[in-house]
Amino acid sequence: MSIRLSEDLQQRLLTSKLPSLPAMAVQLLGLDRSASSNVVALTEIVSNDPAVAAALIRLANSAAYHRIELAETLAQAVSHLGYERSRMIALSATLLPTLRGIERPGFCYEEFWRRSLIAGAAARAIGKRLRPDDIEPIFLAALLQDVGMLALAQLPNAIYQDINCNEYTHEVAIEREREVMHEDHSAVGAWLLEQWRFPASLVHAVRLSNTPGTVPVPMEARDFSNLVTAAGLLADLWMWAGRVHPKLIVYESHITNLLGLDWPEVIAISADASSEITVVEALCGVKIVDVVNMHLALSTLRDRGESEP
Repeated sequence: MSIRLSEDLQQRLLTSKLPSLPAMAVQLLGLDRSASSNVVALTEIVSNDPAVAAALIRLANSAAYHRIELAETLAQAVSHLGYERSRMIALSATLLPTLRGIERPGFCYEEFWRRSLIAGAAARAIGKRLRPDDIEPIFLAALLQDVGMLALAQLPNAIYQDINCNEYTHEVAIEREREVMHEDHSAVGAWLLEQWRFPASLVHAVRLSNTPGTVPVPMEARDFSNLVTAAGLLADLWMWAGRVHPKLIVYESHITNLLGLDWPEVIAISADASSEITVVEALCGVKIVDVVNMHLALSTLRDRGESEP
């Protein structure tokens, strides 16, 4: 699937200060999915960044992945985690500092990153429950599903400048995008990832994240993207910590349909996601989710589940 944007928008994006991929990310994306020929290359690439290497070792030894013997070296961590999982983790740890370094006035970055990190945590919990072999790709796709916003925020006369950050929601941002350019950030984000030569599954997931089921893609890609979209919707509910989201019933319907689960099962995933927050923050090198609000959000979702007949 080739991502199409209007020529005018493409030109504006290309002449703006879009982030350049760090050299390590380019190298990691240049490796294919074959472990047999690339494990050594992956280890050599990651060893050039002590922070990313430490993140891999830390995650390999976490409760989610560790074996009886702890990984003491990068090579052991890659062996424990597996090649493709290690590649996705390294990409996550490499990209976030770069993306956070392009902030400029006129956009609600704190709210943006809070949603991204919560979506990443939800994606990890969803992946563990439904696609344990794809936890890291689902996590990375959820983390990057709104990257198009960062690109749009770099444009002159940024479209978000009139949004009050105290009233910011993902839905408000999308409405503003569609009003101004008759498109939303999912197309821009997918286009950007395609320029960066990301795996097609991640490109599809980002493209479909705001309008699942509207773009023709292979069924396998649709199944993957549904999990990423659901993670974003769960993050939206969490952002209303301690308050009932005005469209909770609508979101509940969307999430349960996307995941093929009932609401109590979704709440169980939400509870698992709360324990993934610290993993995500450690991996991304940032702390932005308030623990009190996190528990308030989970309590609100549980109350909703208990009130159902």
